[in-house]
Amino acid sequence: MIKINQKLILREENSEAILFDPESLLTAWLNESAIEVWKYLCEGLTVEEIQTKMQSSYSDIDSHKLKSDINEIIEHFKNASYIYTE
Repeated sequence: MIKINQKLILREENSEAILFDPESLLTAWLNESAIEVWKYLCEGLTVEEIQTKMQSSYSDIDSHKLKSDINEIIEHFKNASYIYTE
């Protein structure tokens, strides 16, 4: 199960967003797909559920590539301590 660091603040600007950690003062710029993954993680969706939801928006991308991209975004979030797994 993936847990979100509840202290983070997401601020969206057009098709990008800033994810801000008020404790460490670190920020991350998120592109459109990373924003979408972040929001789905906040809803408690699994990687498979996220892929299913995103597949319609990104129908031109092979499902294996989409899953790989989602996993890469999630791994980035883990490495930055934005999320953690139990």
